Amino acid sequence: MDKHALTVSARKILAGAFIVAIQAFGLAYGNDKFPIVDSGSWVIGRDKAIYWLDDRRVLFIGHDLVVPMSDREPKLALLQWDVGKATKIVRRGVEWLCYRPGQIAYSVRDEQSKARIFFQGALGKELRVEARNPDTMNCDVTYGPPDKSENKDVKQLLRGHGYLYLGPAFGKESSENTSVFLVREGETRKVQLPFGRRELSVVEYYEFRKAYFVQLNYFDSSKGIGPTTTWPPGTAQKAYWLLPDGKTEQVKLPGDISGPIPSRAGIAFRVFGTNTAKDGIYLVTPKLLRAVVLRGYVTQTVLSPDGCWLAFSHAPDRESDAWRPKNRRTLKAANLCSGAKE
Repeated sequence: MDKHALTVSARKILAGAFIVAIQAFGLAYGNDKFPIVDSGSWVIGRDKAIYWLDDRRVLFIGHDLVVPMSDREPKLALLQWDVGKATKIVRRGVEWLCYRPGQIAYSVRDEQSKARIFFQGALGKELRVEARNPDTMNCDVTYGPPDKSENKDVKQLLRGHGYLYLGPAFGKESSENTSVFLVREGETRKVQLPFGRRELSVVEYYEFRKAYFVQLNYFDSSKGIGPTTTWPPGTAQKAYWLLPDGKTEQVKLPGDISGPIPSRAGIAFRVFGTNTAKDGIYLVTPKLLRAVVLRGYVTQTVLSPDGCWLAFSHAPDRESDAWRPKNRRTLKAANLCSGAKE
């Protein structure tokens, strides 16, 4: 065996040992209430790059070295991690990703033309498609643009659930806080919802509740405030659970948290960008107590279908949240349901 082959072989052995050691370490930045598993794999920092395939497997965009232990510049890749096991490469060159059960969409960059090529379909059976107006709720990049002649501003829900009608897309009313309605698939009757279009912020479907979590902006037209994600001090932040049949359940959240993620164990949220020891992930328990899940620089968080595991990209601090060579950002997962439920 020549020197180069020995070096490559040694690197592979070291990389494997590194992954196993990190996964066994587990509690590096958390605590014994919330066991944390580290994949040891680099993950891209932008939002919407991590998706759960099921309650134990994660699909994400990382790089083709998995663990950076080479002088070669890494390239983006689609990876799969079974929590507690080694990460494997699904496809090299993937730059954008969207996943829903039964449907995946992603793009790769053509090396010659530099154009983005899109693929879509069941995982492992995806085909090349022509991208039009992406429907990210259903991970369908072939979804056509809205018919402007209808003058409707809508937000798509999952297939079979219909859409939210926000009001006219153009004209004076398009800037007003018009009522939001649920229009169920196959029906013309509209179900009025208890918030307006300018209050509407993020709509995400949570499998463990079989419902949409609707985050609201703070908006007070009488005072000329909003819409804004910053709620007044001492004010409870409002959100709603929206069931596919139109029923709603109001949720009151602490006004000082951002990016709330509802789970079976409580409301998870992250503190980001303060560059202090406050940065990290926290959990608001059912009794409104706050628990530290882990500290560090977290750029994205995604909840598993069962509502217990939180996957996230994490680095100890901002300085180590990088591409290379100072990169210490990896994909990790925390079991929120194992913590105390006070």
